[in-house]
Amino acid sequence: MPQDRANRPPGGFQLRHRTLGVFQGTALEMAFWHPSSQMPEYGLCRFSSPEDARRYLTYLTSPHCVDPMTPEDLSVEPFDHSLHETLIHENPLESEWESGR
Repeated sequence: MPQDRANRPPGGFQLRHRTLGVFQGTALEMAFWHPSSQMPEYGLCRFSSPEDARRYLTYLTSPHCVDPMTPEDLSVEPFDHSLHETLIHENPLESEWESGR
């Protein structure tokens, strides 16, 4: 079922790694990046403020992170709504109903 664009706030911020791409989120303590993770169906991770994105950048570069990154490789930038929309609409995830699980 398509999401109503009116319910999504404008703006937002994202993290970009200079070689891996744009941050998509984490699972099992692993970070996923578009395009290097080859999982476009999950879209991009949107942070509501630059401070939130910077806090996560700080975590990703800290010793608390399982695989800390180099701070110089990461940047905070405005959220790319059009790329996110393209990824999730051109690569839809099957729902539980469609997959028969």
